Amino acid sequence: MLTSTWLLIVGGLTLAAALIWSWGVRRILFDTPMIPQVPPQHDLSPVLLMSATEISRLLRAGELTSYQVVSAYVRHIRNVNPYVNAIVFDRCEIALEEAKEADKILARILKGDKSVKDPGWLLGIPCTVKESMQVTGCPNTSGHPHRSHIVSQVDSPVVKRIRDKGAIVLGVTNTSELCMW
Repeated sequence: MLTSTWLLIVGGLTLAAALIWSWGVRRILFDTPMIPQVPPQHDLSPVLLMSATEISRLLRAGELTSYQVVSAYVRHIRNVNPYVNAIVFDRCEIALEEAKEADKILARILKGDKSVKDPGWLLGIPCTVKESMQVTGCPNTSGHPHRSHIVSQVDSPVVKRIRDKGAIVLGVTNTSELCMW
């Protein structure tokens, strides 16, 4: 009984020491504040508050362009991401080009061009994908620093399906280490 109590006390002290040490090392080596900074206030585009189905409806009605939607999201990413580190690799420039292509397809669909294959309701809708999923040209680390050299050469089946339906991938988002928690 005494041995197990002693181990529990030593284990607790070791954990406490490790937490204090890691806090101190992080503070000294990386000089990162422990309390996250708040991003500066900026005007939110109304598009950022719309659902994907609402954006799709407006795109199909010609009231909105995919370039406008993707541009609003890119502006928001550039304003907020430095503070929250949600997107670990962005492909914003490529996404803006893909939005222009989606707008060309949408314009032809709106004109009634029957030679254009309609990919689906996701046409021109921006999205992000977790870093654990493969996106061509993006890192695929699954949150593990030792996999930082791995860059996807192909899309995962899920990403391929949403891109085939016209979705525009803005980037890959942060995930816990090896997707464990």
